[in-house]
Amino acid sequence: MARLEAASFRSSSPVKALLEARTEPAAVLDPEGRTLAANSAYGAMLGLPPRRAIGRRCYQVSHGREQDGGVQRLGR
Repeated sequence: MARLEAASFRSSSPVKALLEARTEPAAVLDPEGRTLAANSAYGAMLGLPPRRAIGRRCYQVSHGREQDGGVQRLGR
């Protein structure tokens, strides 16, 4: 499911345009914390191409951890 959602975000030019218009790092996450889309500034902050973050969980990409640090999710 996450890959399908990620593909949808990557191919959506309005979402991509909105993300790239931001100068600060920005990413779109699904409810499970997987990265669906990210802008160039996010990739630069992490030192990797934004596409390498797609499908990976935020705590893996941004924090270098293999487990969630117990971050409370919205809407639960």
